[in-house]
Amino acid sequence: MSSLVKLSPAKVKRLLEQFLRVADVHRAGLHDSRETHLRLVRSLVKKDRLARLDRTALQALIGTLWSFRFWRNADFILESALAVGLPEVRKQLHDLLYGTDDIVLRYDRLFGSPIRFDTAAISELLSVNEPERYAVRNISSRKGLFRLRAEELPLVTHGQITGAEYVAYCTEINRLRERLNEVEPVFRTLYDVDFFLYFAAYEAQDEERESLAKLFAEAEQRRRTESPAGIRLALLELGDRMGLGVWAGGPEVKSLRRRKDFKKLERVLDEPPVRYDDFTDRLLADVDVIWFEGKKIAALFEVEPVEGFSEGLLRLADLVNHRKSFNAPVYIVAPDDHWERVVAEVTRPAFENLPRPLAACCRFLPASAVEMILEKLGDTVSHMTPGSLKQFSTAVE
Repeated sequence: MSSLVKLSPAKVKRLLEQFLRVADVHRAGLHDSRETHLRLVRSLVKKDRLARLDRTALQALIGTLWSFRFWRNADFILESALAVGLPEVRKQLHDLLYGTDDIVLRYDRLFGSPIRFDTAAISELLSVNEPERYAVRNISSRKGLFRLRAEELPLVTHGQITGAEYVAYCTEINRLRERLNEVEPVFRTLYDVDFFLYFAAYEAQDEERESLAKLFAEAEQRRRTESPAGIRLALLELGDRMGLGVWAGGPEVKSLRRRKDFKKLERVLDEPPVRYDDFTDRLLADVDVIWFEGKKIAALFEVEPVEGFSEGLLRLADLVNHRKSFNAPVYIVAPDDHWERVVAEVTRPAFENLPRPLAACCRFLPASAVEMILEKLGDTVSHMTPGSLKQFSTAVE
């Protein structure tokens, strides 16, 4: 994995000098408030207090965390947690902060639970509890990194991340801490670095802030057309706006369902509305995105993941060869410049020598076409049909 912190040395040095030079009441007051916040949250998550966590204490914790105060969704999070039950909340929080499993597993368990703590809240809890090891990752830190010209934009602009991605993020923030300390050795912990990133995000001049907001929005747009999760969300939104039932499957669907964009969809299906035999049903349950017209499959999509997609192609090959009558449109969706890679994968001998060659059953749909349809066609999307996609796609044969 390439380094997240490929930053402009001049930008880092200039911002750090500004950060250290600003010794007025604003900076002192901000620092004091952060130290107070750290002590307060740390007191609320002590092991003995977690063991007897009640509604009042949970409400205090949720009301104190920056992530819920910023989005003003503390009441919703509290009710969601209480619906799960206080014993389970105690167990999950204790597991996150004091468990013995790998942090990736502990993070993912809480992230995927109905308690609805997101990346910002989980990272804040970890950072407060062990500031030497874990970093806060919220919109302020992400914008601060963006202002420093971090080049690995998916990790910077992507709001919700997995446990493995969070560990990678912490590693990069520690590298940033080391670089900052080369200029001025004042950053003892990753929590201190977050203070600097907050400064970097919000102490910009007005004209630079407007420029950064535009660049950040453009980076978010690129993420939608380049990251697998962003592409899946765009496909789901497109089907939803066409008035179709939409289904998202696969092992990563839990994290996808927590996205704000996902929650806005109106026609998401809890399960595929049609049943075949057990083997076919298992294959369909793992497909990235399926559009349904009633109980009929209107279109099926496999999105190229970050590390190749042999598993998805094998699933498609099994599907079209197991069910000889399967004739729904099948699309391989990937960033535009991955066309040659997709063709090379789909036309491998293992797929070409099947009774129904995979290349004859699917088409390549560039991710930018999906985004273009959503943006440029606007209200007319609701009048489109699944067959309209064919004109934007290319045969793989």
